[in-house]
Amino acid sequence: IQQEIRNLQNLARSFSDFARINEPNQTIINIYEEITSIIQSYKYQYDISLSCKKDLEIYFDPTHFYQIITNLLQNSFDACAHDCKVEINVKEFEDTIHIFIIDNGKGINADNLKKIFQPYFSGKKKGTGLGLAVVKRLIDINKAEIKVESKIGEGTKFSIICRKHCG
Repeated sequence: IQQEIRNLQNLARSFSDFARINEPNQTIINIYEEITSIIQSYKYQYDISLSCKKDLEIYFDPTHFYQIITNLLQNSFDACAHDCKVEINVKEFEDTIHIFIIDNGKGINADNLKKIFQPYFSGKKKGTGLGLAVVKRLIDINKAEIKVESKIGEGTKFSIICRKHCG
């Protein structure tokens, strides 16, 4: 009964978070500093590597950025049975910055890949199916883009495409 109560509380909290996403308070953020701060608490438990120039900046809501990265990392960890490896690679292009989060998890089948950003869809035994829907919504309201590629048995790569700060 206690476990079911916790599950229902998590569902209510997730639904509430999904329903009340605030408009972005965009500012210039340093990607290297933000991601380094986020992965600090995970590095003791998981194998995470970060490849990013230290001076890259984007125009984004910092709270939304934190939510997006932590949610994608948590999904990567959940997808790995053992020996979880997650790479975060940040690449600079002419007008955009691309953030790649790549894991060596079980992968997502093609049918599910089409649905992962839909509210209440989940390929996990646990979960509300709102995590990636929240990620997509936060990406959209910050005028960014997200893509996903996956191969069963090999892993998944999420690509976040953000606009650079125009000074």
